[in-house]
Amino acid sequence: MPDCNASVVQVPRLGVFGWSRNYLLLGLPLLDGLSPAELRAVLAHEFAHLSREHGRFSHWLYRLRRSWEDAFKQLSLPQVQGQVSFRPLAVKFVDWFWPKFNAHAFVLSRANEYEADALAAKFTGPQNIASALVRLRFLARQLEEKLWPEIWKSAHAQPTPPDDVFDQLRRGMVAGPTAEDRGRWLAEAFRVHTTNADTHPCLTERLRSVGELQRQKTAAISGAAEVSAAAEIFGPVLKKIRLGVQEFWRKEAETTWRSHHARAGALNQRLNSFTQAVPDPSTNADALWDKALVLINLRDENSVTPLLRQILTLRPDHPEANFHLGRILVGSGNPDGETHLNHLMEFDEAAVPSVCALLREHYRLNGRPDRMREIEARLDCHEKNQAASQRERSEAGPADTFISHALTSTELESLRNTLATEPELIQATLVQKQMKYFPKQKFFVLCVRRRKPWYRLPNHDRDCELINHISMAVKLPGRVLVITPSGSFHALAAKVCSVSNAEIWRRNV
Repeated sequence: MPDCNASVVQVPRLGVFGWSRNYLLLGLPLLDGLSPAELRAVLAHEFAHLSREHGRFSHWLYRLRRSWEDAFKQLSLPQVQGQVSFRPLAVKFVDWFWPKFNAHAFVLSRANEYEADALAAKFTGPQNIASALVRLRFLARQLEEKLWPEIWKSAHAQPTPPDDVFDQLRRGMVAGPTAEDRGRWLAEAFRVHTTNADTHPCLTERLRSVGELQRQKTAAISGAAEVSAAAEIFGPVLKKIRLGVQEFWRKEAETTWRSHHARAGALNQRLNSFTQAVPDPSTNADALWDKALVLINLRDENSVTPLLRQILTLRPDHPEANFHLGRILVGSGNPDGETHLNHLMEFDEAAVPSVCALLREHYRLNGRPDRMREIEARLDCHEKNQAASQRERSEAGPADTFISHALTSTELESLRNTLATEPELIQATLVQKQMKYFPKQKFFVLCVRRRKPWYRLPNHDRDCELINHISMAVKLPGRVLVITPSGSFHALAAKVCSVSNAEIWRRNV
């Protein structure tokens, strides 16, 4: 599976704080970005939720969902063989009930949002709540995708946190996104459709509900408001408040910042060593990937993209390069990324969940509910196949079909050397179980036979000890079941030994 974690190295935006501190630090950038009228509309929306007691419904819904999730965990536990249980009926009921419950619950959640928007429009004006919704969308993306990453990227060169971080955020919001980002974000915001899994309606439907859709589609909202809510509320003490919040953030973030600075220094040293370690890295896909991984962790996507393309020229099925290039391209709105991600899913089933998550978000932002449903269906199918595969790889019996082990000469030689260290062994046969689900996840059955003097009775305990010892010593590219021809595995051992060329080792007596 591709190293998906490397692509999403989580850089803390605010440091490690409790919820109340997070709200304090998040509040100032939003106050800097919104106009006074927009802030009043946002507060009216939240007070509408309080006055209508929407929070009680949300908490009840949350508790109910947690209870069902606990029930799901119990239903997913392995069932004891021979146990009489109504679990299959319960699972069928859950499969029927849960989607219907979610659909109705989310409809009610979205109705609460419409009601809060309507009350905010009534008391503060529809244009104010509408412009607040659009501006918050821009500010959130600008903070998350541009401003905070740039601030934390400066940790590569600067050993201590900056003293003016919230001034930097304010200046960045006033400047607004680039024309390219603004056009893309605006188009994506209005292409998103509400689905049955959304607790909030999409922006288009919320603006339509307050009668402001057409006006906001042509509005010039991009960065922060000309007159900020922070300036009106705090007036002459705003500078002092900003300094206090910045100092608070700097102290809280210092440990994490120094850690990022040290890590970036180590990564840069490793990056400088690649040229000396590999004389001609342009023809070495592994060396290029090592360099690309460093750049990914340094969040230097402009430099890593050409490297990823170079890797794929040398090795088109490189899983990590396909994943990260696809991720970068779809993240920038380039549909070419879909090709790399779909190609990855064709030959690496383990990457399906991560790829489906990326593609689903890509299709959501591009207003493609049909493709979202396809991705969700594929993910559901993958999860069901994965559960079936786990059951398939948990046991083997004489009714199963077995094929040649297909080990390489190196792997086979290593296995033979391991078996030769067991003085009691005299013979070993090895096969693969033919898998219906995920054939690349191999399951081997190794049947070993030990020397048994004719004058001794069968020793089942000694067989078990030998099986456990070999199971820990053998290293194969997949799961291994070690058995002996005696006891309950007699029929399975006979089936294994009947496979052509199954014998891999015999001791010369």
